[in-house]
Amino acid sequence: MKLLTTTLLALFILTGCGGGGGGSTTTPPPSSSGGSGSGGGTGSGGATGSGGGTGTVSKTGDLVTTGQFDFGSDYTLNLELAANTDGNKYFVNVCSNFNSTQPIVTDFSSCKIRGFLTDEAQSFELTLSESERDLVAQILPMYQGGVVRTLYFTATGNDQTWRLSN
Repeated sequence: MKLLTTTLLALFILTGCGGGGGGSTTTPPPSSSGGSGSGGGTGSGGATGSGGGTGTVSKTGDLVTTGQFDFGSDYTLNLELAANTDGNKYFVNVCSNFNSTQPIVTDFSSCKIRGFLTDEAQSFELTLSESERDLVAQILPMYQGGVVRTLYFTATGNDQTWRLSN
């Protein structure tokens, strides 16, 4: 009797917890409500769902752009290092992560260029992200009594040129 009661209780618990199965359930596709196709939007186009689970549906409203629209979020910087003409050695850092308070603290892992000014002019074409519009250049003299020069740059367009010299 005790065995029969235990078996029935276990069977009842398994069935109640979804231990069965065999049938399939389907989730209906998301409705295509909203969006008039004119690009004006009706307010129904925002992202939906939690974004983390399986089967979560995210959608946006109809996106209408011209063929010339640029989805990129970067810009080009032409960095020109002038030739070193005074015979002294200079080391140059161009970095994007810094604070401009005194003393200046630069995160050297964010440097885009690190090197020496040479006898020849040097030119670099850098593609930088929108978050790197503010840059700092430090020109460090490699001789006794030299003074570090710190220069700042803020990009204002897509194609920029910055010329550095000692």
